[in-house]
Amino acid sequence: MSASPEQPDQLLLTDAFVPRLTAGQYTLTAKQTLVLETEPGGPVELPPDTKTFSVAAPRFSLDPDEIYSIYPPDGSSGAYESTVPHVVFRRKTLPWERKFGEGEPDKPPPPWMALLLFREDELKEYPFKTRSLSDLEGLGFRLDKWEKNPPADPNGAHSNRCKTLDIPWKLFRKVTPYEDELRYLAHTRGVFKDHKEDLPGIGDGWFSVLLANRLPTAHAKANVGAQPDVPPKRDVAVLISLEGLSDYIKADAPKRPDEEMVHLVVLATWSFVSTGPDFKDRVKALYCESNGKEKDLWLRAPLPSAEGAVRTAIKFGYAPLPHNLRQGSRTVSWYRGPLIPVPDPARTANEIFVNADAALQYDEKTRLFDVSYAAAWQLGRLLALQAPEFAWALFLMERGYVADKLTEEAEKKFRGLFDQEKPDLNRARRMLRDDLMVAVALECE
Repeated sequence: MSASPEQPDQLLLTDAFVPRLTAGQYTLTAKQTLVLETEPGGPVELPPDTKTFSVAAPRFSLDPDEIYSIYPPDGSSGAYESTVPHVVFRRKTLPWERKFGEGEPDKPPPPWMALLLFREDELKEYPFKTRSLSDLEGLGFRLDKWEKNPPADPNGAHSNRCKTLDIPWKLFRKVTPYEDELRYLAHTRGVFKDHKEDLPGIGDGWFSVLLANRLPTAHAKANVGAQPDVPPKRDVAVLISLEGLSDYIKADAPKRPDEEMVHLVVLATWSFVSTGPDFKDRVKALYCESNGKEKDLWLRAPLPSAEGAVRTAIKFGYAPLPHNLRQGSRTVSWYRGPLIPVPDPARTANEIFVNADAALQYDEKTRLFDVSYAAAWQLGRLLALQAPEFAWALFLMERGYVADKLTEEAEKKFRGLFDQEKPDLNRARRMLRDDLMVAVALECE
């Protein structure tokens, strides 16, 4: 793995960062064979020595410090309907530190955790529960000896409790990604860390990222007409462990009763509110008026009501051309060149535009911008600046304006000194002389 980027505009991505040893129990056997050159006989094999050791990793709980950031933020409200919720971990190996499933050759292994997104109503009847680890064994989880009797932490406490969530099979299949989708919901990211918040655990600038497989729901429509004291509905992000659920998340998993409960180990959770219309409402708004009456799509051309206007525009020399807007979006706008022998008066006689955007015109009949005046304004400015005489005159005019301002300020200072009872004439002359010399120098440059 290469080092983190050295430039702020660089970003490095990789599918996965799998540790050499995932969590589990390992057996190491050492054998030694001696060959004695000074004595006859074959090699001597010494008795092998076998050692067993375990590699630990988070399983039933997750230290909050392992999470670098979450998005959308906990308790926030915003237009998140097109944003994929995600969580960023400080450790680049965390999603792959436990082995989950067999995986496929030549492909990154799936992560052992998943980020689920629930609507508030979906969890209304299924609250989070706190259970001891011994209770998990009765729910089908296999525990190691050290997990049944965990060692005490530096504070002397035994972390033998975890948060769980029990949901029915039908809801589980609705919100949980399939096994072959998991590898696409996790990756590692290398970023330039010099401008990041100075927090411990950033390390070499590599982070692991876990994405949800659902988009938030915009609740603005559901909240229209609601009472002010009624809180908006929320989306709940739940980070779960997938251990023991490999048979449940296969695409061809056997059918189970809809009400059969699935027990999930919860590693982290937060909630937020997504405001604004969702994608379905946005598309529907293109087709229906606010009162529900159908209308023609704006994106479909030509419009019956605009057919005549389009024909007239083309007849008078207008052409629909691609238009890149200042904000980065793209559209199609009308353009008419200056050499078309058809009169096209301005909206207002001798109208002055301060920039090209101010000269844009919107045609309500065809629902397109007219960039003809904006293009003419920009072309005129470029031609004027290209002429040396005009550019020099403009420069002198700007400097002359500055000189006039300095002269006015000097005159005010001069008059202010004479308004005093005992004016200092020598000081007044020096001030006026210095300011005028600056104004003359600027004027003559």
